[in-house]
Amino acid sequence: ARSNQADGILAGDPSVIDSCAAVFNVGNGIRAAGGCTVINCVAEVNTASGISVSSGCTVRNNQMWNNTTIGLLVTGTDNRIESNNVSGSTTGIQIAGTGNLILTNSVTSASTAYSIVAHNRYGPIVNISASGTAAVSGASAPSTLTSTDPWANFTY
Repeated sequence: ARSNQADGILAGDPSVIDSCAAVFNVGNGIRAAGGCTVINCVAEVNTASGISVSSGCTVRNNQMWNNTTIGLLVTGTDNRIESNNVSGSTTGIQIAGTGNLILTNSVTSASTAYSIVAHNRYGPIVNISASGTAAVSGASAPSTLTSTDPWANFTY
């Protein structure tokens, strides 16, 4: 979905949006109603959010890049937000609803990486943006991550 004057992909409930791309749309790249699954998608350079979902959705393994306002917006409840990568939005991941589960996501180059209202569950949010890691050449190297929590969300 490219260069639409509104949302690129608009899905009613329930729907599955899998392996799609939404770029240069005036609205959201992808907007999904309740009970939807959004997986393996790309949402880039949209005027509103890259991906926006309401309630009861799974949002997993998506790439959001340079969306104007918010990379990933969750407005409702009971969503699972997992393993998404957001870069270059004003706000990376915004969770405006309650009762959501937020795990293993990463955000970079956002003014505000995560904005999560109270009454949600999430893995630790770990800032690993500091420079100074060693170069690697060879078959092994120690981790540069500062968390061993398997549910950690990262800012880099």
